[in-house]
Amino acid sequence: MPLQNDFSSDATSGERAPQRRIDQAESDIRKAAKADDSNIDAQIELGVLLCRRARWREAIEPLQRALSLDPSKAAAHYQLGEAYNQTDRLPEALEAYEAAAKLQPDHWRALKGIGVVLDRMGRPEEATAAYQRAREAQRR
Repeated sequence: MPLQNDFSSDATSGERAPQRRIDQAESDIRKAAKADDSNIDAQIELGVLLCRRARWREAIEPLQRALSLDPSKAAAHYQLGEAYNQTDRLPEALEAYEAAAKLQPDHWRALKGIGVVLDRMGRPEEATAAYQRAREAQRR
C-alpha cells in the first residue's frame, strides 16, 4: 500500500492535504477573530493569511481593525501596505509602508514597498532612494 504524504490526494474529498490545512487554519483564525474582535493577534494573522492567499481586498478589514486597536504593529502596517498595493490603492499603500518603516526603520520589505509604490506613482527619483534604503537595511 503506498504511503500518503502532504502532497497526495485524499481519496474521499479529492483535495490536497496542504490546502485542507490552510482552509482549516483560516477557519480557526476567523473563529478566534470573531469570538474576540479585540484580539489583535488574531486580526493580524487573518490579514496575513488572506494576503498569502492573494485575497487582498478581504485582508484589508482585519488589518485595519488590528491597527485601530494597536497602531504600533509594524507587521500589520506592512501587510496592509501589501494589500493596498495589490488593489491599486497607492496613496494608502505608501502611507502604510511608511508607517511600518517609521516603527521599524530596518524593515527592508516596507522600504522596498515604498520604492515600488513610488515607482508606480511615477516618482522614480524618490523610488530609487527608497530602494537604496531597503538595500542598506537588508545588509544590517
